[in-house]
Amino acid sequence: MLRKRLVGVLVLLVIAASLAWFVDFDATELGTAALRQASASTGIQLEASDYRLNLLRGLELDNIEASARFPGGRYAITMPAMRFEHRVASLLSGRLELERVVLSQPRVSIVTGLEPESPSPSPSRARRRRERTETPTVELSPSPVELRVRELELSGAAFSYNDEVSLSGVDVMLRSPTLASGALTLLHAVTATGELSIQELSFPTTTVQNIVATIALSGGQLDLIDGAFETDRSAFQANVHLDFNSIPVRHRLSLAGHLAGVPGEVSFEGEGFGLDAANLKGEGRWIVPAGRFDDAPLWKNLELTGSEYETSELSFRVAEGLVILDGGWMRGTVSLDGELDLIVNDFEVGGTWDAPVRR
Repeated sequence: MLRKRLVGVLVLLVIAASLAWFVDFDATELGTAALRQASASTGIQLEASDYRLNLLRGLELDNIEASARFPGGRYAITMPAMRFEHRVASLLSGRLELERVVLSQPRVSIVTGLEPESPSPSPSRARRRRERTETPTVELSPSPVELRVRELELSGAAFSYNDEVSLSGVDVMLRSPTLASGALTLLHAVTATGELSIQELSFPTTTVQNIVATIALSGGQLDLIDGAFETDRSAFQANVHLDFNSIPVRHRLSLAGHLAGVPGEVSFEGEGFGLDAANLKGEGRWIVPAGRFDDAPLWKNLELTGSEYETSELSFRVAEGLVILDGGWMRGTVSLDGELDLIVNDFEVGGTWDAPVRR
């Protein structure tokens, strides 16, 4: 009888221990400690409304908010959930070692071009010396949380910049991120590599979709390596370098791909700064294999649809918002807004790419 009771008690203990892995526990103290470490590492003061610990999923926080100013601007961050995943073995030692952070649907708003805030008057040197002398020493107890992030994941993120540029459906995986102290912003502090995907990137005059790339981030500079993207009339492979150490942001890019209605492949290398297309400059090549003109509006307007063309290679350059074709069977300019001023096989063409007009 005693043996049966012991077996029954043992079974109940096993069931209780098993259920504990699936139960959410209040973790206000642990969550506060984790946020404090994250805030100290990033320089961003984070706040949350609810803290839970699940032995399988990790430390979960709800309704996270943060905002701050930087020289010439400010940013605000909100997200419904944030999860710190832990090493299960660390729980046996009474500590919580966090090694993976998952940010769910963060919303980031960045505004630049603001007047700098006036610094508050600093206390006199004597007063500062007195304050240092009179400030009591406080012994801090060791934190029960150890934050050693090996992976940082953003899922379903959205960004806006000055209400001019927006990104949606942003997924990022950063591996082995490190943070430098004393950096201008968090972007300047992070060094990491990983992968990036963006469903949609909207500029004032165009929209880019289905962006994917390997990324490398260091010292306020971001490289998108072996990337790809699409627009409503193009598909390109790309390498892009963004330098956030200047205002406006400077960029270099190398593209190769296809444009709708344009036979062959287009490649381009250029650089610029800011969001104005007029600041982009560079050179490219348009390689056209032998074939027949399709029914794109330009060829149709010139009654070239179905006619044959020979293999050719045309050079072009981009400057002051114009694509400038230097010679061959197509000469003239195409604005980055699509306006034409071309000579195609001795025909003069104006209008736009979608609605060309023979002169």
